[in-house]
Amino acid sequence: MTLHTPPELTDYVLGLLSREEAAVVEQKAAVSPAYQRALAEERALLRHIQANLQEMATPTAAQLAQLMPAPPAPHKGWWTAVPFAQPVTAFALLLLLVLGSFSLYTGGDTAAIPTATIAATHQPTYTATPAATPISYRP
Repeated sequence: MTLHTPPELTDYVLGLLSREEAAVVEQKAAVSPAYQRALAEERALLRHIQANLQEMATPTAAQLAQLMPAPPAPHKGWWTAVPFAQPVTAFALLLLLVLGSFSLYTGGDTAAIPTATIAATHQPTYTATPAATPISYRP
């Protein structure tokens, strides 16, 4: 395999050259045995790529499994991360329910409900304003 293949050989093998450029490449290949070897190697490479392109483009299930990242671990919330969170929370809710029920039950005694008295310290004052007089327009 030649390390430095002229770029026109690849274009010639792929059929990208115009007729004049292709004729120049064929003339060089007719004269130079090294150029002929490079042209043969390019053609062999093209056949190899065409034969294996479908296989290379379609990965197997094992290759896809290697490429895929592992799924993330499930997130543990505070409810399950702290071992005593569930019983403490349940106890706090039960205590809130019990204390709330005692504070709502007054037994019909309204004296137990505190009341607030607000004294008014400002009396509104009224001022007399003159009545508006209608404007008459005379033609």
